[in-house]
Amino acid sequence: MKSLQRRRTGLRLDTDQHSAADSATSRRPSRSQVWREFLGRVDDLLPGLRAGFVAALTTWSGVLLFVALAWGTTAAGTADFTAAVGFASAVWMLAHGAALAAPDAAITLTPLGLWLVALWVTLRALERGRGRDEVAWMRFSLDFLGGYAAAILVAGLVTVLGPVRPTLTGLLSAIGVPVGALALELVRAIARADDRLPAGVSGMPAWAVRGIAPAGRGLRALAALAAAVLSIALLVRWDAVTGLYAGVAPGLIGGLLLTLGQLCYLPTLGMWALSVVAGPGFRATTDGHIGLDGSHPGLLPMLPALGLIPADGEYPGWTKAALALPVLVGLLVGRWADQEWSRLGSWRAKALTASVAVGLVGLATWVLAALATGSAGSGRLAEVGLAPGASAVALTGLVALGSLLWLGWIAVADRIRH
Repeated sequence: MKSLQRRRTGLRLDTDQHSAADSATSRRPSRSQVWREFLGRVDDLLPGLRAGFVAALTTWSGVLLFVALAWGTTAAGTADFTAAVGFASAVWMLAHGAALAAPDAAITLTPLGLWLVALWVTLRALERGRGRDEVAWMRFSLDFLGGYAAAILVAGLVTVLGPVRPTLTGLLSAIGVPVGALALELVRAIARADDRLPAGVSGMPAWAVRGIAPAGRGLRALAALAAAVLSIALLVRWDAVTGLYAGVAPGLIGGLLLTLGQLCYLPTLGMWALSVVAGPGFRATTDGHIGLDGSHPGLLPMLPALGLIPADGEYPGWTKAALALPVLVGLLVGRWADQEWSRLGSWRAKALTASVAVGLVGLATWVLAALATGSAGSGRLAEVGLAPGASAVALTGLVALGSLLWLGWIAVADRIRH
């Protein structure tokens, strides 16, 4: 009897062990389930990765088209087209703020026109790919960065075909375009009180949120000021600009390509102009300086756009009245900040809103000033542009002064009314 009971007990234990093993096997996912889960995760990543890669490819294709036209219509057409593709990738990297290493020099002067176009295209791609909730939006943004970073890596590899290629730090700094677009998208979402924002961001005080719109208007006002200064310079220096075109003699197609290439640097010249009216000035060559006290450009290369720079000479003291131009922009920023509140709004809230607006303007001008400074070659072009810190501080200070004058005016007017 005992022997029979032991056999039954052993049979029961063996059965229980097999049942446990079968249960564990059933809980373990099959290969097909693992593969389907992996494909599902890839499908979740693909929209953001694809959007980022396509946004980068859009601007890269435009640069390649421009370089291909130059390659096919000039003496460069005798070179291998693969070298032109590599050069186009290097130009695209330069437009993203990357430093290029040439055989005899470094090129770091960013064509701000292309940089702004890339920023706009990237921002539009982000707007089209917004998620429906906070999690989807943040996930798409991270995937978008990954896709753009992959495109930067591919473009960096393609530059091996050409004569110049980006530095390692240049590859890292090129990601600044999608990061900047993400920052702009976030700021715009805060301004419109998007319900997909994280709780910590959407809970910002009203005076901080209301400073975004005046900052945007202030930047547009500064852009209009820069355009006005450049237009006046073009009218005054028209003969010098056309004379340089005649001296270069690029022909019809070459002239169009030369003009398009210079237009890519037109916002860069605009930042140089703003630096002049703000006080610090800029350098078109390493041994030259252009400011409100005079123009000493040095020996300039034969680029028609540089014909806008005044000839060597000293300026009278009244030219320093141009410092009032950024102050006028500051008055407008203060007025726009004031209009964000009702007439009964507190002076403190209006002052805080104006401070946020001026701070955002200062941050944007510092970034643009840094991109508008660098090396355009070797020798006398090894260091051109403006001093980013000094120019941004001077310009922001004058804008802040104008904003403060407006706030003082409304404070006095309010006291008079009461």
